[in-house]
Amino acid sequence: MNILNKKQCLELISQDPSALAFKTYVENDKITIKDLEIAQQCLKKNGMLMYYCVEEFKKNYDLALIAVTENGMSLDYVSQELKDNDNIVEIAMKTNQAIVFASPRIKKDKEFASISLRYNPNDIRFYSKEIQEICGEGRTPKARNMQRQNLEKAINSEKLVHKLEAQLVYKQNTLKVKI
Repeated sequence: MNILNKKQCLELISQDPSALAFKTYVENDKITIKDLEIAQQCLKKNGMLMYYCVEEFKKNYDLALIAVTENGMSLDYVSQELKDNDNIVEIAMKTNQAIVFASPRIKKDKEFASISLRYNPNDIRFYSKEIQEICGEGRTPKARNMQRQNLEKAINSEKLVHKLEAQLVYKQNTLKVKI
């Protein structure tokens, strides 16, 4: 394993952050980014360099945020816990089709799908079957708009059911007190 010193890394990053990947390819050796400052500088310029970070950094919320802000596809290289973080995944979704790397919980979340499909309507294929069924099929712009509308209707009806259930529980508790 070839671990560059801090000065070498910062020099490479200042020239081209992707040089780390190129150096790995040429030398057939994996470079590991172990220094927090180097990781931050790399990820600000190329989020995909998360691949070269040590596991500890792949679990670091702040570094993951830097990486997915620069390139949403870097979500592929963050920890499983961060792939389940709504904020990290939503930011990743704004730049490209990062939903493919999100956790199963997020792929089933109707409210999250409603928000993220505004950025990438074609991402519907990466969501759970339940969400796909709610949205219906279709690839035309009009169909995509209908998908979002159907999903928003489903979410609103669920919110209404929860609100009514909460009111019913409240009324039942109030009646118990009066009796």
